[in-house]
Amino acid sequence: MFNKRTSTGIFIPAKNGFVQYNGESGDGSINGVTSAFGYQYEQVYGPIFGDPSDKIRYICFELFTRNIVYVLTSKDTFHITEKDIKKVLGDFTVTKYFDPRTIAESLTSGIDNRNLSAEFLAKVLRINDVSNNGMFYSQKIDTYLYFTDGLLTDFHFDDGLFAGAKSLRQFNRTVFNWIADEAYKYWPSDPFQAKKEINIQSEAWANIPGGFGNEYISLHKTGNGGANLHMIRICHYGYPIILDEFKEINYGRYAQVESGIVNHQEVVCGMFSFIFNEVDGELVRIVLLGNNGQYHKVIFPELADV
Repeated sequence: MFNKRTSTGIFIPAKNGFVQYNGESGDGSINGVTSAFGYQYEQVYGPIFGDPSDKIRYICFELFTRNIVYVLTSKDTFHITEKDIKKVLGDFTVTKYFDPRTIAESLTSGIDNRNLSAEFLAKVLRINDVSNNGMFYSQKIDTYLYFTDGLLTDFHFDDGLFAGAKSLRQFNRTVFNWIADEAYKYWPSDPFQAKKEINIQSEAWANIPGGFGNEYISLHKTGNGGANLHMIRICHYGYPIILDEFKEINYGRYAQVESGIVNHQEVVCGMFSFIFNEVDGELVRIVLLGNNGQYHKVIFPELADV
C-alpha cells in the first residue's frame, strides 16, 4: 500500500541553508514549537507571511533580530533555501517592523510575564557588560532598560517620549506639533515636564472618538489651532483626574477662583469651571461656562449640590 511521505514541516538554520528538524515539537503549534526550542513567547516574534496553501507559512525570529529560530512549512516540503526565505520576506526589515509602539508592546509583555532576562536582551540587543541589576542603554532600540534580579522591570525611550507620542509624531506630524508647541510654550525651561505633557496628550489623541473630528473639539481649542485633548477625555468621557494632576496638565492655563464651598477648590480653565474636593483632590463637578463667564451648564457629574 502506498504511503505518501510527509515532512515535519519544521526547518532550522544550518551551515549551508536549512535542514529539516526532527526533534521535539510540543503539540506542533507555534507556541508548542517555540517552547520546544527553549524560548518563551515574549522572546520571539514572527509575522505570518504565508497562508495554508503556501510552502513557507511562518518564520520565527529572535526578538529584535533577524536571527531565524525556525521556519514552519507545509507537510509536503522537504527542502527550503535562503532564496525561498528572501522571496517570502520581500522588503521586510527589523527596523520597519519594530516601530516605537511594537517595541513598547514587546517590552511591556516581557515585563508582565517576567520573560525578558538581562542575559537574553544583552544577546539580542548586543549590550555589553549587562548585570542583573541596574539601568542599561540599548542603541539598537534607543531605549533605557531597567533590570532587577536579572529580569527586565521597566524601560524608557531615550527621547522621553512614550510609544503613543512617537507613533503620533511619525504618522500625524501636524497634530504632534500642535501638542508639542503647546507643551513647550508652558514648560519652556523644563523639557521633562513638556515631554510628560506630550505623552499625556498623545495618549488622549489615541483614545478620544473621532480625533479632530470629535464633537467637543471646539470647546477645548488652543491658541495654536490644536486642542486640549486630555481635557476632552476628562470633561466628556469621564476619565478620572485629581487636583494635582489637573494643575500639572493645565499649568499656566487655569485660574483659581473662590468657590464659596468649604473644603472645595474651584479652578477655571478655558470654557470650563472645575470643582475639586481639597481633602482627597477628587473632581466633583465640571461646569460649562456661558459667554459672560457665569455658570451655564453642569456637564459632570450628575450629583447633588456639594
